[in-house]
Amino acid sequence: MKKTLIAFWFLVSVFAFGLPEMYHASETARVLNILKIPARYEQIRTFHRAIDTVPGSYAPGGWYHRERWGHDTNSLAKLLSSDSSGLSVSQKRVAWAIHILQDSKTKAGVPYESVVEARKILSREFFKPTTIRAVRYIGLLSIFDFIYQVALLDVDPITALKRTFTGFVISTGSTIVVNFLVSRILPYIYSQSGEFLSFLPPGFVGPIIYIVVDITLRAIATGSFREALFSPQTLLNACIITLFFVPGGQYIVPAAMALSWIYNWIRDSEMKAKYELFDEVLHKEYYERLLSQVEMSVR
Repeated sequence: MKKTLIAFWFLVSVFAFGLPEMYHASETARVLNILKIPARYEQIRTFHRAIDTVPGSYAPGGWYHRERWGHDTNSLAKLLSSDSSGLSVSQKRVAWAIHILQDSKTKAGVPYESVVEARKILSREFFKPTTIRAVRYIGLLSIFDFIYQVALLDVDPITALKRTFTGFVISTGSTIVVNFLVSRILPYIYSQSGEFLSFLPPGFVGPIIYIVVDITLRAIATGSFREALFSPQTLLNACIITLFFVPGGQYIVPAAMALSWIYNWIRDSEMKAKYELFDEVLHKEYYERLLSQVEMSVR
């Protein structure tokens, strides 16, 4: 009976008064964390409550509150300028966009113009930070790449600089294109489905594209994709990307190195054992043949 009442009041709150701000706040907090612009949960709840509370009212929700306040683009401008939740403008935009797209999937719905504007906001707010971080990460990898070429491969500094700059330009351009396409697609998918798709860690697509471009350029230069893929330079880039950009990379890299050392040690031990066995058999056959020749000569 208790569960039935809870379900009943939840459905009433959804269809009559709008979605609870906790439902909006939890999703907003998750997306803001992914975009690396986190905010305190209570600040986010306060902002969502302001969206659902018609000015002059003391409680959020109410019949037709979406048509009166908070869910149209004019209300967005007022919320950005007058809200006292303590959120930044960027955080408010993301929160409003998520609120609108979540409400658009309910029976009462929201104005279509608001849905379009929400998609545009999420597109912009995804594109800006992810592209900036991606270019920063690509620059860091380019510096490591230049040092590696000059210090370990004895490449002429001018030649190494040209190679590094070429890789940087191609990787940056490709990353911008990919981020732009993703920023356009994800908000649309979110507004159609029940759950918001998680982004890759902001900027992480940059290192991925960089290492792909680097392998491709070296494969073209050497004429061997296999050689480029399994080269020490690729391994170094993979270690740097894992170490700096993958959550828990500081544990993954040492663990991978330890496993690699153990694998090489076992392989070397097996090869040594096989060599010793082969050497023993070879010597045994050699001595037997030598003894046979001696016996034949004596006869």
